Amino acid sequence: MASSRRKLSATHLGLDVSEERALNERVGVDIGALNVLLQRVFWGIHQADVIRIDIDATLEQLRARFPGFFVVPLIEAYVLRVRRQHDEADAALARARELVTPDHPLAYIMPTDEEWSFKPREQALEEVAPGAVWRLRSPCAPDLKPWIETYATVVRRDDGTVVVFNPGPMSPGAIAELRALGRVTHLVTPTKFHNQFIEEAARALPEAKNIGCPGHRENPPSRGIAFDALLSDEAPLFPDDFKQKAILGTELGEVVFCHRPSRTLIAHDLMLGNRRGAADVSFEARFFAFAFGLHDRVGFPCYHPLLWLNHGKMKASMREVLSWEFDRYALCHGGWDTIAEDARAELERSLQWYLNLGTFGALGLMGTFCWRQPSFLRDFLRYKIRESFRRSSPPALGAGQ
Repeated sequence: MASSRRKLSATHLGLDVSEERALNERVGVDIGALNVLLQRVFWGIHQADVIRIDIDATLEQLRARFPGFFVVPLIEAYVLRVRRQHDEADAALARARELVTPDHPLAYIMPTDEEWSFKPREQALEEVAPGAVWRLRSPCAPDLKPWIETYATVVRRDDGTVVVFNPGPMSPGAIAELRALGRVTHLVTPTKFHNQFIEEAARALPEAKNIGCPGHRENPPSRGIAFDALLSDEAPLFPDDFKQKAILGTELGEVVFCHRPSRTLIAHDLMLGNRRGAADVSFEARFFAFAFGLHDRVGFPCYHPLLWLNHGKMKASMREVLSWEFDRYALCHGGWDTIAEDARAELERSLQWYLNLGTFGALGLMGTFCWRQPSFLRDFLRYKIRESFRRSSPPALGAGQ
């Protein structure tokens, strides 16, 4: 098998170690070592309730290990911005800009002046498939929450009704635009780790049924949300309009859709995209994706092996999804032009390594990640145990669509 002939990178899933070494040479540093420390900083800022990180000590490690490399003052600037030390953040960003050259392979990560202002962008529907599919950006607030911009996918069915996948914060203007498309009948959140804005969206569009995924019943932050129904492959939501498949064997608890008429694949946390030159990918999304092993491609972030519960079931689920007929990929985290054309062929190429990966190879990737990030597994297990004691009884769930 291909996986037995290639020694895979545990930092950049989908690359082998020779490809990672070549990338290191182009960039000028050991990206694997850099990313390990960047990951800790992101966890310390945004997931402090799960993983315990001394951010300042990690920044000191970055300075010592990578002196003069522009990414170090860039992450310092980001930390200072989150801490609302704006003058110091601007000074750190200026140092990063002095150090990077326009032709550096990672220069695309740098924020523009507009991005660094963190001014909320005006929400507006953007048409992707004429008369059928739109996207709606969730704005990034000045306090960086949500700290990675996400997209809702809006689909108008053949009967004229409207379904919103991955609903997020919506301005009055965006709500009016949605209703102008047609009667909004369903708000669908098909991945269990998206829960922050479910109830807000339901209040904004009370006429729509609120649909979750089975994982929402198990995830403590969403256990108290009253859904009208949960997604089930045995009773697909709209079988005439969409293919539907739960991705089994992973902690993500994700359900993937394919809109048949527009040939659009709709997925959320399953994969990230980080392509140089792609439009509408925010600075935070570019930086996060790079830190977790995605540079100029689409694929799995490097922590995903820790979420694989049953490698065989997940591979079977992915093979089924890749057998569908689709031309575009509606990324939740990443621009729609991350895959410019023939999305199915692109994803098949990007994920071939995974489809060829054996059980021992998967365990090896898990082990390598834990060896590099020993506190992640310890703190994640501590969090899961703590939250299990806080669970209340599941809310009553409707069964109808």
